[in-house]
Amino acid sequence: MQLKNSILSAVLIASLLLFFAGMPTQEDRPDLVPLADVVEQLELDYEFNTSTGILKVEKNGAALLFQLGTTEVNIPDGTVVFMKEKTQVSDAVLLIPAGGVDLVIRYIVKKPLKWGYEGGSFFTYQGKRPVTERPQGERMPDRGPSGYEVKTIIIDPGHGGKDPGGIGHNNVKEKDIVLKVALELQRRLKKTLRGIDIIVTREDDTFISLEDRSRIANSTDPAKNPIYVSIHANVSFSDSTQGFESYFLTIEPVNEEARDVASMENSVLGFEIEDYNEYLKEIINRIVDIEYRRESMKLAQYIQSGIEGSLGNETTSRGVKSAFFYVLKAVKMPSVLIEIGFVTNSRETQNLLKPEYEGKIAKGIAQGIVEFTEVFSESEGFTR
Repeated sequence: MQLKNSILSAVLIASLLLFFAGMPTQEDRPDLVPLADVVEQLELDYEFNTSTGILKVEKNGAALLFQLGTTEVNIPDGTVVFMKEKTQVSDAVLLIPAGGVDLVIRYIVKKPLKWGYEGGSFFTYQGKRPVTERPQGERMPDRGPSGYEVKTIIIDPGHGGKDPGGIGHNNVKEKDIVLKVALELQRRLKKTLRGIDIIVTREDDTFISLEDRSRIANSTDPAKNPIYVSIHANVSFSDSTQGFESYFLTIEPVNEEARDVASMENSVLGFEIEDYNEYLKEIINRIVDIEYRRESMKLAQYIQSGIEGSLGNETTSRGVKSAFFYVLKAVKMPSVLIEIGFVTNSRETQNLLKPEYEGKIAKGIAQGIVEFTEVFSESEGFTR
């Protein structure tokens, strides 16, 4: 058995050497690279479970599992590979080792690809020429005279009026809970962020179409570098499911659970148009605008971390995920959707109805937003 394992290890090492033969030495490349830059450039999906510390990077069914704080990586055949550096988090940013990027290219991209990281940007290239062009149809965000200062925050409490959202334990309605959290979040941000416009799309039990929500958001001056935070509560077939999670936009959900959440939140379209299925199909078939994907991903990470710090062990952190939400697709700015808890869980529902618990959620979201705005400004839009 020991001989067999030695042979398998030798074969694996030999295949890796063969795969990367001819690639540049790249002695000046950093030991660690921001995950967000890698997945954006290579158009990959990822999921980070903050409870287990497992980071999954995947595309088209192929996945690598990185264990936070270690050098271990599980490759698709179940073998564990050890890198020189550890996967880690710094200033709420997920970092993977250069060797991890090589593994992603080998097992997920599945073709020889040269890469580099310079000036805060991850890029791929052929020969000696960096591939720095942005994807066709993608434009750089407009930056106003204030540079990289976030001057407008749009808070969007989901559902409302004739659309109750999820209906859970004791007939509790999602629309009511998220409105209270949104208003508390607005109050906290106004107190913390002086001179910044804090807009709430609805302040009472009013139905607002997704089109109108996006119109409100997109009517803000792009020179003010606005961000958009949509607040929701979750439902599940299992009454034991609990916790909060943060989403950013991708055309494909990170898993079936994310697909179900997106389907639930997109169901509001049924209140707006008759031929909902055909309309949603048309929307999904469009090319996803990834202009703000990296910024949205980072915003989701900061908010998820903020709620974790505020709630502690009172419930489960379900991590940062990606899925297709129409309301996020329609707004032209960094945007996230937060699921603050499950109304189908009796214990969590009782907590969500308590002002002090709602205050903790709002506090965590506010903290994440504040940290995002600070780093966004200091790094000039995460460019350095």
